[in-house]
Amino acid sequence: MEKPVFEFSSAPAFISSAVAIGALAFLVAFSLFYGVVSVEDTTVLFIFAVVTLLGPIQLSFRPLRSARFYDDRAEFSGRKLKRTTSYSEIERVVKSKESLNRTGLRIKLRGDDRVLLMANLRNSEIKVDLYSWLIQRTASEAPVTQDLA
Repeated sequence: MEKPVFEFSSAPAFISSAVAIGALAFLVAFSLFYGVVSVEDTTVLFIFAVVTLLGPIQLSFRPLRSARFYDDRAEFSGRKLKRTTSYSEIERVVKSKESLNRTGLRIKLRGDDRVLLMANLRNSEIKVDLYSWLIQRTASEAPVTQDLA
């Protein structure tokens, strides 16, 4: 079986969100049971709970769950998406800032209106990141300043 050069999965984000929700539920139950916080003062905990729940909700609406990039093709799967494509079918790759120390990628496939969001992975064996590798494979112009909405 052929090993992918890059492999992306959104499962770690779901797992960390589930751990955060579990910790929050424990904190609320502990606080209410031992009287640390009265029932009237739970507004802050409720707001924190809603903000914590937004993470997995947002992740569940993203179309991309996993992606594998091989030398000759890419495989995308997720919510109403299962597609194997050649690199010529990738219309555009844009690098975007996700947080202070992470960059993400927005990938647009030909014939599909959706924009696939994923992390910009790094392969330490070949010492290149996914964005640079895809730019070489898709023969796109590297500096793309227009952001995909």
